[in-house]
Amino acid sequence: MPLAIYLTVVLIIIGAFFYSWYRIHEVICTYNKESKKTPKDYGLSYETRYITTTDGLNLSTWYIPAKNPKAFIILIHGYAQLDGGRPLVLFNAEFLHHAGYTTFLVNLRATGESEGKKSTFGVSEWRDVEAAYDYIKTLPESKGKKIGLYGASMGAATVIITAGHTQKGDFVVAGAPYASFKKLYSYRLQQEKLPRLLLPFLLLATYIELSYESRYFIPENLISKIHVPLFITSSKHDKTVNCQDAIDLFEKANQPKVLWEADSGHLVDKDQPEELKKRVLAFLDKYVIG
Repeated sequence: MPLAIYLTVVLIIIGAFFYSWYRIHEVICTYNKESKKTPKDYGLSYETRYITTTDGLNLSTWYIPAKNPKAFIILIHGYAQLDGGRPLVLFNAEFLHHAGYTTFLVNLRATGESEGKKSTFGVSEWRDVEAAYDYIKTLPESKGKKIGLYGASMGAATVIITAGHTQKGDFVVAGAPYASFKKLYSYRLQQEKLPRLLLPFLLLATYIELSYESRYFIPENLISKIHVPLFITSSKHDKTVNCQDAIDLFEKANQPKVLWEADSGHLVDKDQPEELKKRVLAFLDKYVIG
């Protein structure tokens, strides 16, 4: 092969790799809008509390207590930047509070006031959820109460990973989770009309940045290890995550489980807020309270 052609091929490969590296940080960016709202904007009393993960990061959280709570629910946001973390799940905190649940909203690592250098799409964030669970277990008011995990988008993937890997959490609610990096990237390449040949470069960039062990910390490898009630939402018109991912995860999950195929886009809380409330509360009434 002539040197010029060889160098051209090498440059194309290098370019594809670095472009892919950039794309892994853009692939779940539906949840990247900043927000300055606090629970006070929703009429909720709260406390800011700090917890520490097993790998030494200090995380900022909001504790929203309910009187004589039915259960405790850890709310985990999707992919976010700066202060866009906890505020993204305030809608959930509001309706859960009025239904009698104490909620705990976590700013995941590298978000808002929480320490950390980068988001890892759930690969390391399970430690953040575990730290929240362990902290709530120490509270006197949680004695005898169930503690559940509730996440949306990347947060949904994170709570599935947490429950499967740590066996912590008495119930799980996962809204529009991705099943694996391969499926997520394949779908986004298709949606953005980019060549599929970028897929191996995207995966390589992920494994280099997040470590090769990250292939284990994905929902489809861990969901079968969950043995508590599970509620999963698939969004029929999702342009961020393939709606089939949630269905595939549901099929691998153990009973008891509930699947809702929502007639919405990725942000179910924006497209179908009342139906979301109804479905989630019905699940909790049956599998947590009942």
